[in-house]
Amino acid sequence: MIDLHSHLLPGIDDGADSWEETLEMARAALDDGVTCMVATPHMMPDGEFANRSHGVLALIEETKERLARESLPLEVVAGGELYIHPTLHEGVRDGTLLTYGKAHKYALVELPSIDVPPYAERVIFELQVGGVQPILAHPERNPSLVQGMERLVEWVERGLLLQVNARSLLGDSGSRSRRFAEELLEWRLVHFIASDAHGIKRRPPGLSAARERAAGIVGPQMAEAMVRTNPARVIAGEPVHVWPIERPKRQRMLRRLWGRSRARAHFHH
Repeated sequence: MIDLHSHLLPGIDDGADSWEETLEMARAALDDGVTCMVATPHMMPDGEFANRSHGVLALIEETKERLARESLPLEVVAGGELYIHPTLHEGVRDGTLLTYGKAHKYALVELPSIDVPPYAERVIFELQVGGVQPILAHPERNPSLVQGMERLVEWVERGLLLQVNARSLLGDSGSRSRRFAEELLEWRLVHFIASDAHGIKRRPPGLSAARERAAGIVGPQMAEAMVRTNPARVIAGEPVHVWPIERPKRQRMLRRLWGRSRARAHFHH
């Protein structure tokens, strides 16, 4: 499996605290069947997590050397979790903010933790116009998005891709996030499952349990694509598989009942 979202690099954000923890995370990932992790440190516009490509790439190289020294066959690929702000596309264009690997085709984008800023759609569009496909990190954890599905449906129809956290599916981020993550799967809106690993204990690496949970909702083939095929295509800069959006049966039934009740009300009126 390939893990598209992790905070594996030590000491530059709220991920691994030390090289020892980085190596422990690598061992845990390998034990779970992960062969490749993308290091996606926070890349904020300012503050202590305002990481930029030159510093991250140097740490990636050191990570590779230390893994080789320990005979840990985990492939590590460069990336970043780009916090959305009005001039995000400029940092992507000039290379100070990292896209996935060397292909410059996909970028992991993070919204604020509680809301959706008014410029979000414009920034997503600007990235797409520049030839970079945004992947939205863990939408199931954003309370504003959890209130309704239609905005995400619209964004996915316009080409946005969605990544759900493994631990959300397993209930570690609360029941509301778990239910919404399951709903996103039911609607066929999820394109990737990733760990968003932050440490060996706090949001640890591992995808297999979440893959099995997803398989119970969308079937094993689609669940496997979310942790293997689609992530491989992102790293290679190739088109990913996007499934037709599917309103779950109960949602279609509610819409039909709502339509009938409105029609009856109109008729009696």
